[in-house]
Amino acid sequence: MAENEYDVVIVGYGGAGAAAAIEAADAGGSVLVIEKFGDGGGTTRMAGGNIRSVLDAEKMIDHFHALCDGTTDRESVVAHVEGLARLPDWIERRGGLMRSDPSEKLGAPRKSGPPYPGATPGTGFPGVVGADGIGLRYRWPKNPRNGLSRGAAAWAMLAENVGSRKIDVITETAVKRLNRDGFSGRVTGLVAEQGGKEIEVRAKQGIVLSSGGFSWNPELMRQWLGVAVHSAAPPHRNTGEGIVMAQAVGAALWHMSGVVMSMGIAVPEYEATFSFHIKERGFIMVDRLGKRFCDESKLAGHSGGLLLDGRDHHAALRRRLPSYVIFDEATRLAGPIIATERGFNTDAGWSEDNSMPIEKGWITSASSIAELAAKLDLPADALAETIDSYNRGIETGADPFGRGAANAAPIEKGPFYGVAVWPTLYNTQGGPRRTARGEIVDPWGAPIPGLFGAGELGSIFNTLYPGGVNYGEAFVSGRVAGAAALGATPK
Repeated sequence: MAENEYDVVIVGYGGAGAAAAIEAADAGGSVLVIEKFGDGGGTTRMAGGNIRSVLDAEKMIDHFHALCDGTTDRESVVAHVEGLARLPDWIERRGGLMRSDPSEKLGAPRKSGPPYPGATPGTGFPGVVGADGIGLRYRWPKNPRNGLSRGAAAWAMLAENVGSRKIDVITETAVKRLNRDGFSGRVTGLVAEQGGKEIEVRAKQGIVLSSGGFSWNPELMRQWLGVAVHSAAPPHRNTGEGIVMAQAVGAALWHMSGVVMSMGIAVPEYEATFSFHIKERGFIMVDRLGKRFCDESKLAGHSGGLLLDGRDHHAALRRRLPSYVIFDEATRLAGPIIATERGFNTDAGWSEDNSMPIEKGWITSASSIAELAAKLDLPADALAETIDSYNRGIETGADPFGRGAANAAPIEKGPFYGVAVWPTLYNTQGGPRRTARGEIVDPWGAPIPGLFGAGELGSIFNTLYPGGVNYGEAFVSGRVAGAAALGATPK
């Protein structure tokens, strides 16, 4: 069994792991990063790459702390906001480009009209204390040097900085367990599998777990979310090993039911879902009984998927799994019904007029509502009545679910279309509980010596997600954990 020794060993090579490695190396430590796949980046590389700026730190702290519903200590929220305030300078000093998004202007009203799901400028919870302390989102513009934007540009910057330092990175290596000294309780290293053989690595100062959440682990989803759902994240990367390994050495868990979950379209040819993002107003969403259940114009991009998990607790059925989006020819021609510029499946070739997914059978088409209902296995009479009721609501201004006429258009001219939509995880929040310094703690709140956490593996956020914060948290918590492992603070 081979043996290697480093000051800091980092498990997981996404945004949090890369930030931790950079910070630990800059603090003078010898650093090893271990990644189970053949390349790094994970969710960081395929995401939109939004980082929240700080307009008023105290108000922002109040807001985030309130959204955590008492599950996160205020000190951790303070550390996060302080880290966000320093983050743009840290990124720019390392070659990253960022710009603020004017559509996120403080106090701007929620955009009316398409696309749906929508986003609320500033925060998803403008009525919660401290909301006016939330600053604009920073986005990653196209980098003229490499032509990359969004998450791809962010990851390129991180990878370049890791590569320019004396940081060892080994890929296609799966960590199996942590080693802990039986006398002191200190985590001293780990055992991993590489090429079918076990290797043992010793960490003199600390291990940083930054291996992501469990959005590709159906068993953990069933245990903590109640149902296994689809994921838009890179397939099979976030499978929860960090959670299990931390539990094995006595870690407490937090925020296990917290998720960022929208709506997605699942097709046989792709494991990850396509994010639902419709461009015109002429559509409705119905359950398996062919009935509407919400104002579709108010679907939220980071939590809309939670609505689809509504369960009939008398019949013990989930009548909205799947739900169906019904639309007409005008909406079909208005633009793709998915987000084509981000996500894992950007190479699918989804056409602007949705003709390709129709040809492939991903979207069902029919000349009449009755024919569409039959193809989707929905009750024809119920679906026809639902659409008639929706159209009458537009005419009378009295939609049964309060959908305003400005955000609706009649479904009347065929062909007609339908597609199944499912709850779709962008990421989970739960994992080992950590302190403001990134120390993973036991059930009594005592730090486990030598063990640190970063990123979505134990995010400070719980079930109320304000939008645009997990990405920044990967950078901030990674920097904190990487430095803390060496007894330092981020530079």
